[in-house]
Amino acid sequence: MDERHVPPVGLRYWILFLVTSVFGSHMSDVIMTVIAGSLGRQILLLAVGLLAIFLAERYDRRTSDVFYWSAVIVVQMMANRLADFSVLQLGINRIGLVAGLIILLVTTLIMSRSDETRLFSKLALERPGAAAKPMADVPHWLGLFVASILGSAAADLAAITFRLGSAGAALVVSIVVIVLLYLQRSSRPVRLHAFWLTTTLVRADGISFGDLLVKGAYFHLGLMVSALVSGVTVVALLVCWRPPKSPV
Repeated sequence: MDERHVPPVGLRYWILFLVTSVFGSHMSDVIMTVIAGSLGRQILLLAVGLLAIFLAERYDRRTSDVFYWSAVIVVQMMANRLADFSVLQLGINRIGLVAGLIILLVTTLIMSRSDETRLFSKLALERPGAAAKPMADVPHWLGLFVASILGSAAADLAAITFRLGSAGAALVVSIVVIVLLYLQRSSRPVRLHAFWLTTTLVRADGISFGDLLVKGAYFHLGLMVSALVSGVTVVALLVCWRPPKSPV
């Protein structure tokens, strides 16, 4: 993906990733109810949509991160369906699923030999006042896909297996994310391992908040209304909160 379409990593990035995680979790359930058929059919249709986003992005010369976040939402929808399928249909234990996905994520990042670590370091040196951008190459999207499945499974592990509930899971994960982001401010926020750890945790937080909106005791908005609320929030953030311009 072209650098002009990729947002810098910072507060805006993580808030948008949280909100798109909420919206992605809602839309994955909407897709499950609207598109009849097997998981394979649903994943195939989402994959076609993802391919269309990447093709359209190649011919767009504007500076906008709409394509990036659109792709993130589709990836999260696919990840949510696969996480639910692994537990509900395949009967995989949630603890085992989370452990396996952690290994898969680490293996994916090692085997792919992504240039993101080198890019983050290069941008930090060449643009000392700017936040680095992800590489947004194939390894980045593979890692994001696995991390999104992991985050979804981790949210269910905390809420269901550990019996924290959606509210408890959201509270615990939110505290961890806030502490992690604070620590990154005083250290080196461009380190790749911190990026992927934060990605997984924010994704888990988004799933928990998404469940709270749909069926929480204090909200209980239902699926369609929750999807509308989270979708409007994503659009509002993209329109009203533009990414900072990177110095050349």
